[in-house]
Amino acid sequence: MKSFLIIVIGFWMSSASSQGLFLKLYSEEPKQDSLLKTLSPNQSFKDFESLKNASNNLINQLQLRGYLNLRTKKLESINDSVFHLELNLRKQYNVVYLKNHSAFPDVFKNAEPYVEVENLSNTLYAILNQLSQQGKPFSQIRLKEIAFNKSDTVIAQIDLYESNMRTLDKIIIRGYDKFPKVFLKNYANLKIGSTFNREQLIKQSEKLDVLRFVNQSKSPQVQFTKDSTNLFLYLKRSQANSFDGFLGFNNSDENDFQLNGNIDLKLINNFHGGEEINLNYKNDGNAQEWFDVGVRLPYIFKSRFSLEAGLGFFKQDSTFSNNTQRLKLDYQVTQNINVGFTAEFETSTNLLDDNERSDIEDFDKNQFGISSVYNNPKQFSNLFLSAQYINLSFGIGNRQTQDLDEDQQYLSLEARQIFKLDKRQYIYIGINSGFLNSEQYLSNELYRFGGINSIRGFAENRFFANLFGTVQTEYRYVLGSNLYVHSVLDYGFYENDINRFSENLYSLGVGFGIETQAGVLRLIFANGGSDTQNIEFKNTQIHLKFLTVF
Repeated sequence: MKSFLIIVIGFWMSSASSQGLFLKLYSEEPKQDSLLKTLSPNQSFKDFESLKNASNNLINQLQLRGYLNLRTKKLESINDSVFHLELNLRKQYNVVYLKNHSAFPDVFKNAEPYVEVENLSNTLYAILNQLSQQGKPFSQIRLKEIAFNKSDTVIAQIDLYESNMRTLDKIIIRGYDKFPKVFLKNYANLKIGSTFNREQLIKQSEKLDVLRFVNQSKSPQVQFTKDSTNLFLYLKRSQANSFDGFLGFNNSDENDFQLNGNIDLKLINNFHGGEEINLNYKNDGNAQEWFDVGVRLPYIFKSRFSLEAGLGFFKQDSTFSNNTQRLKLDYQVTQNINVGFTAEFETSTNLLDDNERSDIEDFDKNQFGISSVYNNPKQFSNLFLSAQYINLSFGIGNRQTQDLDEDQQYLSLEARQIFKLDKRQYIYIGINSGFLNSEQYLSNELYRFGGINSIRGFAENRFFANLFGTVQTEYRYVLGSNLYVHSVLDYGFYENDINRFSENLYSLGVGFGIETQAGVLRLIFANGGSDTQNIEFKNTQIHLKFLTVF
């Protein structure tokens, strides 16, 4: 005669009633009777079924304490409201030896097949969880061939029923019917035909919340039928378009008041394809004008490849103008990492009279390179976004002028990080750098930097360099849900081999950000200095920036 031990983990609830049923536990053994009295539920039950469930739950608790061989008698009614349950706890066991443990190497890979009774449920659950991850969520487990002896160890065998393997057969979207489904496979890694794993599906669906144009309105649900497994996603379209603009105020070299500004417009998912359209216009108030438009098409032909294209125009007063066309094809390695191939074609026109400046010439340039982007956005608060971002690019190029054909190499790095110290204190660090290697340089091909996005306290695009690096730092303190203040401490370095000149830059300042009904407004006061320029009040730059999402 084989004996079986089935461990059932359940939950029961009951509501007390003034005229309910009561359960009393007792044993003929005095020591056992004292223990049972501590476990007897001091409550009433509305009906016999609730009382019976409570008695089964108490028996399960005793088994988990090691009384695996206990004996029970039938529930007896003492009167109209009181039931007695007699128990013989018998011997208490501390350890279970599982004979067929070798059939479950993942669970017992670093452990002996001896399991403490208090950990038995977790061990059996680990086996079921292992099967669930393999697409068998309806598997069942119990112990059989149980042998009790005089020691504190029970010998048993695992009896396992493995359910049929299930795969994800269908994904049904509720709420946002026009959601671009290509993101399910390529971004969230939710694939039809994949092995069903509930925990993994939940983690994968949470990736959708990172997308700016959608979020989950409630947790996903799974529908099981006889021959299919369906996943329901509840999505809500989010506002993702943004307008980011700023104004800068400063004094010119002649102490005249100057106004400069920037407009950055991003249109995201307006055609329900997850596409991005960017338009940027910048005017530094000192005859520098820059315009750029770009588009990004994600997951072309339902693949993990995305295509970017853009046009750029830059004009330096009546000195020169540059026109740029660029293409990029990138591949999504993981959710956060993209690797791409870039191509850029630039034409520059000298607007000066012939030979007026030898460092400015007409040229045509072709550049080809590789870029790697790591992006891990995280919403710390409504005031600022983004936890980690790194963009590393390098490549080769060729510049052709009327008299010279020259090979070049380039390297650029853009990175930013927000460190959360506590709920009110944050540290922001931003890095921007570039290097152009060439035998000879032209001023109209150099990097241009300075201002709110590189080193504050200086006019926009003030510096021209073939090598530069800037570090922005801020200590941010959140005063309320819609207001924070911060410091400004920036450092920069650059070289201009045309002028055989290099210089260290630094800036100090303060600022604040406030969330209004229209968006987030930032105001920054910064003053810059260098090896050749002291920090003076008259050189203070005021940067006004406004970001709104619509």
